[in-house]
Amino acid sequence: MLADNAGSNRRGVQMPDRSVGQVALISEATVLDAPGFTGLADLGIEVVRVPRAADEAAQIESLTGYFGIVAGAEPYSREVLEALPGLRIIARSGVGFDAIDIDAANDLGIYVTVTAGVNAIGVAEHALSMLLALLHRSRAYHDRVSLGRWRDGEFFDELHGSTVGIIGYGRIGRSFARIIAPLDVAILVYDPAILPDLTEVGVTLFDDIGDMLPKCDVVSLHVPLNESTRHLLGARQFGLLPKGAIVVNTSRGPVLDESALVDALMSGHLGGAALDVMDIEPAVVNSPLIGIDNCILSPHISSFGKRTISMMSHLIVEQLDAASRGEPPEGLVSLPALTGRVDPRAAPR
Repeated sequence: MLADNAGSNRRGVQMPDRSVGQVALISEATVLDAPGFTGLADLGIEVVRVPRAADEAAQIESLTGYFGIVAGAEPYSREVLEALPGLRIIARSGVGFDAIDIDAANDLGIYVTVTAGVNAIGVAEHALSMLLALLHRSRAYHDRVSLGRWRDGEFFDELHGSTVGIIGYGRIGRSFARIIAPLDVAILVYDPAILPDLTEVGVTLFDDIGDMLPKCDVVSLHVPLNESTRHLLGARQFGLLPKGAIVVNTSRGPVLDESALVDALMSGHLGGAALDVMDIEPAVVNSPLIGIDNCILSPHISSFGKRTISMMSHLIVEQLDAASRGEPPEGLVSLPALTGRVDPRAAPR
């Protein structure tokens, strides 16, 4: 608990004399009245809603003096972190942390945490809902009935009995596999970090993505964004997929080469794409993905389920409380007090 905020932090910088430790709430996936946040006052922590800043100068100005940040997907560069001497923790609401300079956080003694695990089912469920909406042509059928039309021989595809490739077999990828398994699908997995004996019965693990893709009717991506996963699927990989295959992405936009994806959709080689994430967010109205009939989009919303938000808020409160007491919180992806460095590929997903 924050008994006294006056004094120096781990970097020897004098912190402001506050009777209450303040946390900037930026993430849109965490709300002030979320169930977990109601007990923060008892811990001596005040949460203040802070809008996302337009640039680094505004970001520094708006975040100066806070000991913690509940972050969304906004970036935190070394320059920004160095200008926030009172900052002890960035609690990321979600599992992606590619926008945070982890090396800088390690150097500066800042905890960076994610809410690994609590959003796995929600994200997997959203991926499945988008996939089924695409396969079952839900939007097209709704529009047809709304216009007074009825059946005219255009039928839909089914997930049942198909082959699904899962790229990334962390918590979310595993959850996705488990919820589609009852549909009698063949499940293929590509994840270089997973050992064969760590996969469930009925899951086939591939050590070469090029060997897996030609067998897939559907590919669903569940990987963090780093240098090894950026544009993991591009023109060559889309070409390896069978004609009519579906691509689902609920991870990060740049995991796909968006230009190559548009080409594959427009040419008719891919049967469709279901995307919760894009290269540019919020999406611009002139994005070539908008308006493609066989592409459905959602606004990076897969972690915004009500149950998920409740679980994330409880975990974030625990992380903030631990950091306020100078203890390493759960869900660390930075290790400032230990090795001084963390490999992002080894982080929880």
